[in-house]
Amino acid sequence: MSGRPRQIHMIDGQPMTANDIAAMMGMTVANLRARASKMDCGFQTIVTLWREGRLTRRGDLAPRHMVNGRWITIQQAADERGIRTDSINHWRWITKKRTGRTPTLAEAYEHFGHNNHNGGRKPKRYNVNGKRMTVLDAAVAYGMVRTSIYNYMSKHKCGLAEAIRKMQENKETAAAWKIMAVLREGERNG
Repeated sequence: MSGRPRQIHMIDGQPMTANDIAAMMGMTVANLRARASKMDCGFQTIVTLWREGRLTRRGDLAPRHMVNGRWITIQQAADERGIRTDSINHWRWITKKRTGRTPTLAEAYEHFGHNNHNGGRKPKRYNVNGKRMTVLDAAVAYGMVRTSIYNYMSKHKCGLAEAIRKMQENKETAAAWKIMAVLREGERNG
């Protein structure tokens, strides 16, 4: 008999091989090993998560991190904190750049739990028609798209008040042209 002996893993106190564990969970050994590697944990943790119904999606290889006694993904942490995953990843990257060590997801979870505005600066406020408002406030108040306002301000090198005024003028002009087109079409058909 050649080859190395199969490694035994203790799962719920029972000795099992990787083949046995994979067969029990209905997956391949390669998938089982990939999950354990990606999540940086042992087979017992994989089996526990599988039993809890947290490994039901095919190809679910999102790494899990221990946060307050629970294994969660970055996406779950972001959802719980009401932020985007990019915010967590960016904060961890910036912190590593400063300290030389990547903070754990638990540290990021704690950081974003205590900071308003995701640890960043507060949004800039502009004077628009006698009121102080952010771009988001203006977008809601004037029925516009926030990214369109930012794009207009950037392209035309102007402030929020001028961007709102010009964009409203453009909207009114476009509406007038549509009305004229409908009237001309009515004259042709009538």
